[in-house]
Amino acid sequence: MSKHRRLYSLLAAMAALMMIAPGMASADVGFDAASYQGCYDAQAASDNGARYSFIKLTQGDWYKNPYASCQFAANKSAGLRDGAYGFADTSESARANADYFDAYASSLGLINAGVIPVLDWEPSDAGNTTWAKQWLDIVSAYWGTKPLIYMSANTLTLGNWTAVANADYGLWVAGYPKGYAGETLRNPGSVPYSSSPWAFAAAWQYSSTGYVFGVGSAVDVDWFYGDAATWAKYANSPVSTVTHTATAKPTTSAP
Repeated sequence: MSKHRRLYSLLAAMAALMMIAPGMASADVGFDAASYQGCYDAQAASDNGARYSFIKLTQGDWYKNPYASCQFAANKSAGLRDGAYGFADTSESARANADYFDAYASSLGLINAGVIPVLDWEPSDAGNTTWAKQWLDIVSAYWGTKPLIYMSANTLTLGNWTAVANADYGLWVAGYPKGYAGETLRNPGSVPYSSSPWAFAAAWQYSSTGYVFGVGSAVDVDWFYGDAATWAKYANSPVSTVTHTATAKPTTSAP
């Protein structure tokens, strides 16, 4: 085979691979954070491979992450992309949870700023898919984009999520094949769990004990199946850079 024909065959094979596995053609590693991480060093995390972080904003309609402001400010300075999640408290209404989340996000300048909103779904009544969809619908209308929903691979089996998946709310799934052994920011490959009724997972939290420079040694680490342009599409943003205006000071006292 000639040199030119070998080159053509190689390029064709690469193109075919990208068509077969678009999620694996471009993907990024990052982490998620809450008040436990405090005002972390996002630049150190970025220098060591992190490309984004999902930051906890609220829990129910009664708790705000007091470090959210400085965490988003650190991300902006380091060029990390942002996600923002609200932890569901189903003892309160979906409306109360969603409005509380939206108000705090608005106060931090996160709306229409390239940020992906997320529902963190870990309640005791994990099969209450109606509540989850109500939260997602309310937040979607306020933000002008479709939130993701985060849940464990086991939680995914506890309810009928067809209506949520059909409404185009993406799935961020959690599952730890290596258990709770120490982990790093790395490419973990494809999700080894079923994502049904979703055709695929948008992101995978592959460990809760990752070491992330500048952040900590027991950090949730994630693999996002896409690049900066994909992130911007999920955020319904024309840009892939961070544009919010959070300041580097905690905004509320810790509970």
